[in-house]
Amino acid sequence: MKRYMRFFPVILAALALAAIGSNTILRQASAQQGRALPGRPQKGAVTLSVEAQQQISALLQEKQSRTPAQRKINSKLLYAMKEQRGQAMTRGGEVRTLRSAMSMARPDAKGLVLVNIKGEASKQLLMTVEKFGGEIKYASQNAGMIRALLPLTSLEELASDEAVKSI
Repeated sequence: MKRYMRFFPVILAALALAAIGSNTILRQASAQQGRALPGRPQKGAVTLSVEAQQQISALLQEKQSRTPAQRKINSKLLYAMKEQRGQAMTRGGEVRTLRSAMSMARPDAKGLVLVNIKGEASKQLLMTVEKFGGEIKYASQNAGMIRALLPLTSLEELASDEAVKSI
């Protein structure tokens, strides 16, 4: 018991700091809630341009229209796939490119990207990954995870496999 008591002041100090930090965040959040009159921007508030609002809306619509296989794939990977094909990120072309898309999914010299595949790490799934031109870097049946290098073009077909939960 004495051993634990010497840590008691440290624990109290950590809790106090956490409480102070959360109060600051809560105060800032409450200051931003609905104080502006409708149609009038709040003083000091940042407003988005109409174009930015349309782009956000288009991206949300694109996200809602994804196929079941596409929903298993990380958004940045999906956008990198579209960029690689020369497609706009949204159907209407409101968003042509996203800087964040290619930074995460930059293909290597062979055109492969490193991905984490969550699901049944069975021998069958490992063979499927290799069938799509992938190189297995790590696989764990216990963790249900495979780390592999794969071509961006194969991700959607791989995601349609029932053994795959997410890429």
